Amino acid sequence: CIRDRETGHYVLAMAAATSFLIAGKFGVQAASSRLVSEHETEAGLWIRAGLWVRSLFTLPTALVALLAAPFLARAIDGPALVPAFWWVAPVLLTASYYELSGEILVGLRAYPRLFVARMIFLALRLAAVFWVREAALGAAAFLAGHAAAQGLTALWLSGGLLRGHRGAFDAEARRRARRRTLEVSLPLALSSASFLVYAQMDKLMVGWLRDAAVAGDFGVARTVLDAALFPTFALGWSLRPELVQARARGDAAQVRRHLAEGLRWSSIYAFGATALILVLGPPLLLALFQEDFAAAADLL
Repeated sequence: CIRDRETGHYVLAMAAATSFLIAGKFGVQAASSRLVSEHETEAGLWIRAGLWVRSLFTLPTALVALLAAPFLARAIDGPALVPAFWWVAPVLLTASYYELSGEILVGLRAYPRLFVARMIFLALRLAAVFWVREAALGAAAFLAGHAAAQGLTALWLSGGLLRGHRGAFDAEARRRARRRTLEVSLPLALSSASFLVYAQMDKLMVGWLRDAAVAGDFGVARTVLDAALFPTFALGWSLRPELVQARARGDAAQVRRHLAEGLRWSSIYAFGATALILVLGPPLLLALFQEDFAAAADLL
């Protein structure tokens, strides 16, 4: 039950951070990814515009999250949740720039660098897990490690993008790029908000209606399902730059070919992954998380 509760505190804090990111992201990462694909020769201008617009939304949202953290924690699960919720603002702040930099790499089709970045983040996060486990620390310490892993990787990525795409851009060009980034971001922000609400609000509702231990079981089960969805997201990342450039050329036949290929592989994966989760999901979850999370295995 203690492990469930600590896991629940982590799940609830991450769900809160991701919910705040609905406002903090404002669709900028997908917009920037598209715009750098459309303007590869002026990528530096659009990278800087994306970072500027992202900061316009992320920094105030992080401040609101920091001020609201203790009140939200007490409302959801009482004072015991407050230490974990102090890390909601740092997690959403670092996640915002980490995800933006990654999506820009997708737009530039710099997949090797994206792979290296994800491996760096994974290594840092595993180091945080080892630190928390060896020192017998709680959810707040792991959230601190998670934020540090994201922040260091984001600094490395964004610094490399700015250095690698220098250029002299006049004030009018910068204003034009920022305005266009906002225009493209708005509909993407509205569409991504619905997905984030669906993906995160259920965890917060479970914590509020029941308790952190139940939210922990629920969050572990959702983590397995989210991990299973990753190949679908990767397929979308690989198709997006090709679709953007085909549309920019006005090549409708190529657009149709890319969409058909993506839908075909998505359908194959959807049915195959569902069958694997039905058969292997519960025993795999028990092997990873042990009997303490038997309730999470039942949820699959």
